[in-house]
Amino acid sequence: DGNELDNKIIAVPLDESKRIINCSSYEELSLRYPSIMSIIKIWFTSYKGDDVVEFKGWGDKTSAMSEINNYLIEIN
Repeated sequence: DGNELDNKIIAVPLDESKRIINCSSYEELSLRYPSIMSIIKIWFTSYKGDDVVEFKGWGDKTSAMSEINNYLIEIN
């Protein structure tokens, strides 16, 4: 995307009965389902082609909320 930082947010349904896995935070996901974290990373670094996307790391709920708030400020 023009070599700009393009953060992604992974979210889970608030309603626990609608979740495919029992997880409600990044920390819980990384501890209980490390393979899912690997699959997500592979997908994000591969969906535009080889060596197009650089993975910078994972954030947490606080960084996700900051991204969302920044976006809301930007569009208003």
